[in-house]
Amino acid sequence: MTYDPRAAGCLCDHCPLNGQQVVAPEGNWEAKMALVHESPGADALKFEKQWIGPAGAKLNELLFKAGLSRNQLWMTSALLCRPEVPDKDGRRRYDLKEYMAWLRRENVKIKRHNKANAKMGIAPTPELNSPFDCCAPRLKAELAYLDEKAKAAGAPNGLVVVPTGPYSLGMLSSDKPGATLGILKYRGSIMFPPRPS
Repeated sequence: MTYDPRAAGCLCDHCPLNGQQVVAPEGNWEAKMALVHESPGADALKFEKQWIGPAGAKLNELLFKAGLSRNQLWMTSALLCRPEVPDKDGRRRYDLKEYMAWLRRENVKIKRHNKANAKMGIAPTPELNSPFDCCAPRLKAELAYLDEKAKAAGAPNGLVVVPTGPYSLGMLSSDKPGATLGILKYRGSIMFPPRPS
């Protein structure tokens, strides 16, 4: 069965990434722990799987040390598509921080353009949405479902969610998707992010 991000709650039609090159969440629907990556990497896109390549090898090593296995987890990403910066080359082309900076610059240009066009009575061009805003409903619904199942299975605090980067931490613990938090500042901390209603 093919994964449909729109059916899962993604607002792909409003997203600048437009639901292209999606890497579906995967894992155990009975999991009591979820890993939330920021966005798919090159290996994830190539093989259409979460957490493979060097990051997956490191994850497997850490899970082994913790006495866990991948089939006990739910693995997802804050963004299911890999952002690509149009005006960059090399590794920076796929850097999430670079992408968000590019998006902000584009929206500044659109605002300027709209301001000039308003004087001539030309309809405004819509600003680009943040991919985080577009993926947030899907991620929140996914984690809410897993949280409910974990509680029903006897986990008193529900699902344990582990963000693996500043954007995934910001998406889970902030009311503003796309916010970044210094993840090292929170490493080892127990946080209780707002639960979806």
